[in-house]
Amino acid sequence: SFLMQLADYFASVILPKHIYEGTDPLTNPANLEPVGTGPFRFEEHVAGDRTVLERNDDYFGGPAYLDRVIFRIFSNRATAIAAVRSGEVGYSAVSPAFAEAEVLGKTPGVKVDAVPSQIFQWFAFNLEHPILSNKDVRHAIAMAVDTEQLNDVVYSGLATPASTMFLSSSEFTDPTATQPAFDLDAANDLLDEAGYPRDADGNRFSLRYTAWNTSIFGGAELAQVLREQLAEVGIELTIEVNDFSLFSERIYKQHDFDLNSTGGLHGPDPSTLEAFYLSTSGRNQMQYDNPEVDSLFAAARAELDDDARMEIYSQIQQILADDLPRVNLVEYSYLKPYREEVQNLWWSESATEEHVGQDQYFRTWLSTGSETPPAAE
Repeated sequence: SFLMQLADYFASVILPKHIYEGTDPLTNPANLEPVGTGPFRFEEHVAGDRTVLERNDDYFGGPAYLDRVIFRIFSNRATAIAAVRSGEVGYSAVSPAFAEAEVLGKTPGVKVDAVPSQIFQWFAFNLEHPILSNKDVRHAIAMAVDTEQLNDVVYSGLATPASTMFLSSSEFTDPTATQPAFDLDAANDLLDEAGYPRDADGNRFSLRYTAWNTSIFGGAELAQVLREQLAEVGIELTIEVNDFSLFSERIYKQHDFDLNSTGGLHGPDPSTLEAFYLSTSGRNQMQYDNPEVDSLFAAARAELDDDARMEIYSQIQQILADDLPRVNLVEYSYLKPYREEVQNLWWSESATEEHVGQDQYFRTWLSTGSETPPAAE
């Protein structure tokens, strides 16, 4: 998976040795004046306000159409979207609320596209919790979750309800390795059998659901719908919504949650599953530990034949579907609001044909009445 991982959107950056050697990389001044290899060069960064990149005329793929790109920083989602509506900025990397998409798209001069991603929205079980350590309870909770309703209410039907362990669009996904389907009667029966009957008020037990404010829309909103859904089987959900700056400390270090709303990139290679399920991974907040899964990950990592890799990853997905250390909710779609004069953004058909990667802007251009980019005129 090395080449695919290296080309991935979140791949490690190749750093210049002579600048970082013998220094603390966390405090090196070059972090605020970065050296890159792309179509734009660093020009300026003003903390809390903007980052400015200028065109690199020596870029191996040919010079970009734009002279510069200015990344503006806004304090919240609403302000960023308002800046698109007013024409202050040409495009927002932050999605609006999905319920606002239709109205926003009717604003003169504004368009909104739904762009599929490789991100799952999901919630993790704290497997050290005395109730959630019971696999039958986890399965019952999954049966109480209606992902179709979640998608309709929170994402206006624009995301994809999740059921598989890996992205439904991937050739490495085993379509038979699915989490338990929505079934309230089966969920109630399983909770009864697990030893958690309803009390006089109809409640079985309470759980704390920790959600986070992030650039990926829906954490807090999903929690509200999940509280209503789990109440149907007698589970009371208490919701906490936190600023994302606390996430690493609260979730990965302290494991301070019962259920934790989160997301994350999956793919394009299935080895990305290791980040979430390998027992030694720092992102495995569930503290999931299955030696067989660890061994299969090691075997898949060493295997060069794609058919053999597929078989190993299929085994992994089957085990994960049974152990169920987390519940996948939706495969996320980005909502991308932009001004109509901004042409050829990275998800457009023409940019895709040129293999423009996610959040790359060297083939983006601004229309001034012409239907062709500046370099083509």
